[in-house]
Amino acid sequence: LASGSRVVLSCDSGTFALAVHVDDDGPGVPRSVRAQVLEWQYYMATPPSRQVGCRAEVVLARQIARAHGGDILVGCSPLGGARFTMRLPLLAEDAPELAAAS
Repeated sequence: LASGSRVVLSCDSGTFALAVHVDDDGPGVPRSVRAQVLEWQYYMATPPSRQVGCRAEVVLARQIARAHGGDILVGCSPLGGARFTMRLPLLAEDAPELAAAS
């Protein structure tokens, strides 16, 4: 995460997915690089002094989330900085009978 003085962790849970939000009040991630900032190509090609909101740990976390059917997205935080949201499936979307049973 970009440096800020405040970080807030929150969760939203539905029937099929869990969303974990990490918000900060730092400088945020410019809209122009949000789609690229979690990609290895961006991380490896951008000098550390110019990386915006990108760390190897976040890139790895996105790969792990995707391996489990989820993803990590970058957006704007209600605190004014960046929001990193990890979404993970709780149940297979093609298994509504499991959701009805819970």
